[in-house]
Amino acid sequence: MRMIIAACLFALSTSVTTNGWAKDNKMPNQMDCDQLATIPNAPMSVETCKQMMGAMQQGNGPAGARPGDENMSCSDIKAEMKTMTGVGISDAQRKENATASSEHQALIAKQQAQVTEFAAEATAATQAAAAADMATQVVTGGLVHGKAAQATAEAYQARADAMGKQMAEERKPSQDRVMNAASASTKELSQGMQSNPRFSRLIQLGIAKDCKD
Repeated sequence: MRMIIAACLFALSTSVTTNGWAKDNKMPNQMDCDQLATIPNAPMSVETCKQMMGAMQQGNGPAGARPGDENMSCSDIKAEMKTMTGVGISDAQRKENATASSEHQALIAKQQAQVTEFAAEATAATQAAAAADMATQVVTGGLVHGKAAQATAEAYQARADAMGKQMAEERKPSQDRVMNAASASTKELSQGMQSNPRFSRLIQLGIAKDCKD
């Protein structure tokens, strides 16, 4: 249920009306899904967001609501969700989400290690150059001021800029895969909510009760 709630919370993080969720713990009357068009790499399209919001509203109707819903615990919600078939995120998509995330995180960890190693090298080289500059100044009685430290710093900055660009290009395929997986998950979720008002209602309840697992 964690992934399902997380996908919905993204949609709910866009702006709401003054009668929205944060104020009275009810589903917002209107979500500004159009804001997604201004967000780079948004994990859902404006159309999917609007479909999801419409499905959530359906969950408030007689077909989605049940007596005693407000008294349901997170365990109750999860248990009822498990009885539903053909809704939510498919096993195949969950597997793709996990694989995409794992591979992306592994790449991030590798790049972080490379950055740490580079920073240590740059620091040592710059300190050595600064020491050389100081020695030159002492030997010449202050008549000559070395420029090795500045030149070394500039050289490493240029290398850092190039490395940053290269790493960004290296990350793009895995970033795209993660975003595509998120978009596909949200689409499946939205379709399930549209076809099953009760499923939509349970998601609403899970968000309201801050269910995590």
